[in-house]
Amino acid sequence: MSMLGSLPAQLLQAFGAQMTWRRGAQTVVTRGKFIGLSSSDLVNGAQQGDVKIVLQAAPFTAAGVDGLLHLDTIEVGGRVYTVQWSRPSFDGDTVVFHKPIVRG
Repeated sequence: MSMLGSLPAQLLQAFGAQMTWRRGAQTVVTRGKFIGLSSSDLVNGAQQGDVKIVLQAAPFTAAGVDGLLHLDTIEVGGRVYTVQWSRPSFDGDTVVFHKPIVRG
């Protein structure tokens, strides 16, 4: 992983919150951070109250999960959010982060 992926990953590890992703019986625990929506997110149909989360991709890759899908859930501090859509962030050919828009 280059500097592009390693520094943000270190910051998520240090300052991010523990988040639990679920799809049926499959579960992945990772670290993530809530961030604000961009104008392109709003154009693509985000609604008031939706938020974006940046999640480390390594735990998903280790679990064999290719990406986050609509209606997957992410639990943070006891609150459950539903994935509306997600975009991966790449460092070369490697997915470094997933950036889902969630509602809940």
